Amino acid sequence: MTKTLYLVRGLPGSGKTTVAHKLCDTVFSADDYFDKMAEEMNKTYSVVFDPRHLPEAHGQCQNHVEQAMKDGKTIAVANTFVEKWEAERYFCMASEYGYTVCVIECQSQFGSAHDVPEKSIQKMRENWAADIYPEKVEA
Repeated sequence: MTKTLYLVRGLPGSGKTTVAHKLCDTVFSADDYFDKMAEEMNKTYSVVFDPRHLPEAHGQCQNHVEQAMKDGKTIAVANTFVEKWEAERYFCMASEYGYTVCVIECQSQFGSAHDVPEKSIQKMRENWAADIYPEKVEA
């Protein structure tokens, strides 16, 4: 059976998380970091979100994905993946652990569950990479 990594990409509010959960049971995102923080502090995501913590959030997501790969699970990652470099580590891990990568792009408009400002969404839209597959994958 093929080991699969789904990279579910899209702008905030496009349905990434919903689609990811329909694909498999093992789903991760950088948002998990802030969701957990909000739960622990009994606050909302938008209150605890701080872009200075994005490197830790993405690092945690990547670590969880790598552990799930070691366990041989089918995995979905629901992140914006606006630019190609944001997906590089996932492609490298997939190569290292023998996973096939399937990129799914969500384009619906449900409204941001995390109250992402329209200005931020517009900047993502302007920087959107049509293709996030790497030229060459090195594990």
